[in-house]
Amino acid sequence: MTYFYISDLHFGNDDIIEYDQRPFATIEESDAAIIQNWNKHVFKNDTVFILGDVSYYDSNKTLEILAKLTGNIVIIRGNHDHIWLDDIEKTSPKLKIHECITIKDILYGNTVDVSLCHYPIAVWDMQFEGGLQLYGHVHNNVQHDILDHPEMKGSYNVGCMMSYMDYTPRSLEEIVDSNI
Repeated sequence: MTYFYISDLHFGNDDIIEYDQRPFATIEESDAAIIQNWNKHVFKNDTVFILGDVSYYDSNKTLEILAKLTGNIVIIRGNHDHIWLDDIEKTSPKLKIHECITIKDILYGNTVDVSLCHYPIAVWDMQFEGGLQLYGHVHNNVQHDILDHPEMKGSYNVGCMMSYMDYTPRSLEEIVDSNI
């Protein structure tokens, strides 16, 4: 079993192609590419943490898409997820939903604390003991550039549009290795 991470999928959001300068002609093409990449990379017993902004579709269409994705899914609530998540939170007990959480993962053979939140946080749990932070929300725009600061060492943007994410859930080692 492996943990994977990704954020800001924005299934069904027509505006996101231009906003992120995604390499897709339509939102349907973007949705299909993310689903295909996910299922090539994630296996049945793996767990994927989606760090917010999953979908602009209604709850039925979103659940339909989530059912197509391999592995277990844990959702960290994003600022756009109220569109569908509020409708299904009580009716889908299998779907695990959090605001922000800290988990343990393995990095280069060592256990490390990883704080997961949709938004970047200036100070996170276990930051000064080697803990890492994964976030989304800021996409690949100027807000992301502001976060490139020595104080934010150990903090990684897992937005699907980031070049090292390539619209694919990534393991902690893949994320860290891509940012060295």
